[in-house]
Amino acid sequence: MRVASDAGRVAVSYLSARVAARPTGREARSAVEVQVNVTEVVSESPLTGRVALITGGSTALGRACALALARAGCLVALTSDHDDPGAAAEADAVADLCELESGRALAIAASIGVPDEVERVWVEVTAVLGAPTVFVHAAGTAVDGGSTLGETSPTDWRGVLRTNLDAAFFCSRAVLPAMRAQGFGRIILLTGTPAEPLAATPGGGALAAARAALVSLVRTLAAEELGRGVTVNAVGPGPVRPEDVARVVAFLASPASVHISGAHVAVGAGGES
Repeated sequence: MRVASDAGRVAVSYLSARVAARPTGREARSAVEVQVNVTEVVSESPLTGRVALITGGSTALGRACALALARAGCLVALTSDHDDPGAAAEADAVADLCELESGRALAIAASIGVPDEVERVWVEVTAVLGAPTVFVHAAGTAVDGGSTLGETSPTDWRGVLRTNLDAAFFCSRAVLPAMRAQGFGRIILLTGTPAEPLAATPGGGALAAARAALVSLVRTLAAEELGRGVTVNAVGPGPVRPEDVARVVAFLASPASVHISGAHVAVGAGGES
């Protein structure tokens, strides 16, 4: 089976790590913020046979993450927007490519911000591929036109939070029982930015609120799952190729990342964000 590079090893350079208030014990791992410069990824196929569920499978980041995980041995399930036939067709094409890498893949059109739809996805994925023990949330949306918060309609506000935040929560909640039962789980949420999520974002308030909440969700869930074999991290893509972000995601999905949880990993060129 093919791996993500010829070197067959992980080569990730950690440029800096900041621990808020120097916590200890259970809090230590959930308060770490890491900046990462990716030079080369890889995997010695430690994920062979694992099932990975990836939302936003039709996006550039979703596609890159799906292929990276398939090359690492995962059986990949992708979701796409239920209301976008073009996205569904793209996700189907990505699933076909993943099948060439790991043998089996699945694409499902669904509204992942709706609990019943997430349950449907989980049931179908589990029936076809097995229970997911890797979850990557790459779906996301923003309000068109850079509306200020005063101009953002309730519909737009809910739409942004539904796709970016609600979907992350509902999907994480769905995959947790199987992860706990197997003593292995990797939850990776893409925040869309390497910047500090609490920074002011004029003209993008709804998305900024969702991103800040995602990081809080990651840190809380990481603390709650400590000691169960489940790690939870956020990845903030900078001005790099989707493939560079996918390499970090593949590393965080691997057993080698067992001591990294509760981190917001900023992926940037040369450590710049």
